[in-house]
Amino acid sequence: MDTLRNLRVNRSRLDTRRELVVVDEKNGTLSVAVDRKLLFSWYFSGLLRDRGIIPAEFARLVNCSLTLPASIQGGHAKSPAKLEVLEAWAKALNLSTEERWRFIGLAGLDHSPEWFVEWYWQSKRHL
Repeated sequence: MDTLRNLRVNRSRLDTRRELVVVDEKNGTLSVAVDRKLLFSWYFSGLLRDRGIIPAEFARLVNCSLTLPASIQGGHAKSPAKLEVLEAWAKALNLSTEERWRFIGLAGLDHSPEWFVEWYWQSKRHL
């Protein structure tokens, strides 16, 4: 257990997706710091879950390796890099326009250098 200014970091609650769970003991609040490079995998996982699709079924829908969707869900593989593939995946998931843009945008960040990802999130705070 590490302490940072009245905050207790519970390292035993860290998972393989590199979450950092922080508890503010004064206010009783909980927050999670996320590895921003894993946002695509979390978003993709949620889309599959919400639609009741298992990774192997999705792989068959989009004609990709059976292990790729599960690897992406686990944060062990990046999103597809080609726009045509992302568009096919979005179509297979029947995404709304807003979901599709988020899906493609997070995939772009998934392949961006760390300095760009950091700059992007910093600039979003000021908008």
